[in-house]
Amino acid sequence: MNEMTKPAQAAPGIDFFLSPDFLADPYKFYHGLRSQGHIVKAPFGAWIATSYADVALMLRDKRMGKNFKSSMERRYGPAALSAITGEKAPP
Repeated sequence: MNEMTKPAQAAPGIDFFLSPDFLADPYKFYHGLRSQGHIVKAPFGAWIATSYADVALMLRDKRMGKNFKSSMERRYGPAALSAITGEKAPP
């Protein structure tokens, strides 16, 4: 992992987002996340982007879609996907 994708040390579980503390003052929580990095991974597996610029970039990045792998294989073949991901292409 690099400095932008380090795991969040104190990121809460998904149920935290419904807690009275979060609902009363979510900005305190967001500030804590931003202090950990631009993009942090929560314990429940989600990636959390902490700034508008990061969210906008992720939403425009075609690799963030659910069909990236199959789309790349369909367009360019298995070898192109392996060059990006580092995975070995099937024979």
